[in-house]
Amino acid sequence: MKKTFSSKITLRKMDTGLSTTEARESQVSTSGLRDSRSSTGIEDSADKTGNRNRNNEKYKNKNRNRNRNRNRNKDKKTDRKEENKSKPVTDGEEEGPKVFQAKSRRQKNNNEANRKNNSKEINEDEQKQTAKRQDEISQCVHNLSDFKLFKKGRHVTSFGYRISVMTDSGKSTHNVLFHIPLDYPKAPIKLAMRSNEEVSPYMDIVIMNFNWKARQLAKENWRILSQINYLISEFEILKQANYKQIDKLRNSFYKTV
Repeated sequence: MKKTFSSKITLRKMDTGLSTTEARESQVSTSGLRDSRSSTGIEDSADKTGNRNRNNEKYKNKNRNRNRNRNRNKDKKTDRKEENKSKPVTDGEEEGPKVFQAKSRRQKNNNEANRKNNSKEINEDEQKQTAKRQDEISQCVHNLSDFKLFKKGRHVTSFGYRISVMTDSGKSTHNVLFHIPLDYPKAPIKLAMRSNEEVSPYMDIVIMNFNWKARQLAKENWRILSQINYLISEFEILKQANYKQIDKLRNSFYKTV
């Protein structure tokens, strides 16, 4: 009986020894797990904080770059405004580019040159026309003793002349006026009667027919003296009411000869 009891006691001691060792081993294993977990948690938290810091730095750099770009754009806008303000203004408008200015300057110079050339040509034509008119008037004054100045107007100069013509009823004399425009020979001369002169019944027809013929004679460059000679030599035909038809037939006949 005593042996059995002692053996039980020894078994219990062994069991308790094993349990204590197992408990120690379990404590050691759990502590190791705790240490490893705590170390991994610290590393994870460190990584998170590092990533968070890097992200914050990137965000800060982005904000810095954005602010720099904004400031640059603002500076450019202000510089442009100052340049526009500093540009001189002509006629209420800003000066255009240099190319546009050069082009407009060339066009202006060309227009001025064309105007000058046209004005020169006009002046030369007017001078030639005036010289021709004066030369023909001087010729009439020199060759016709009764050809004298009657009235000088703004657009027309009138000369009086006494024509003596032979008619069927005998010799007739008429005091007439020749109106010579200032732009002769572009405009033809015109025949008229003096206001205080008695007008024969046929003189109205003569005046009408001669003024119609004078347009043609001016285009054919007949001188004023030659036109007056035509009036005297063709006086009887100019008296005819159908003078225009007679003149057209005569012209067609002379063309065929």
